[in-house]
Amino acid sequence: MAEASFTNQGALIAGARAARMDGRPSEAWRLLGLAKDVGNASGMPAILMIEAELFHDAGRVEAAEDRLHRLLDHVPDHS
Repeated sequence: MAEASFTNQGALIAGARAARMDGRPSEAWRLLGLAKDVGNASGMPAILMIEAELFHDAGRVEAAEDRLHRLLDHVPDHS
């Protein structure tokens, strides 16, 4: 079942990215919400990146920066 969730989440994330690139932000937000509902944390970096892009597109720079900072939390520290 976890594998099916991963596949579904990936498809939803891809759909959200395509919707954003096609200029359909409402559809992108809807698909991102569904992707979050799948519950697989492995997709969270991709979700955060698309959210940052959508916020940036809408002129909400602070919200976009917040998503980017949260995205950095997923980057391993190699120091």
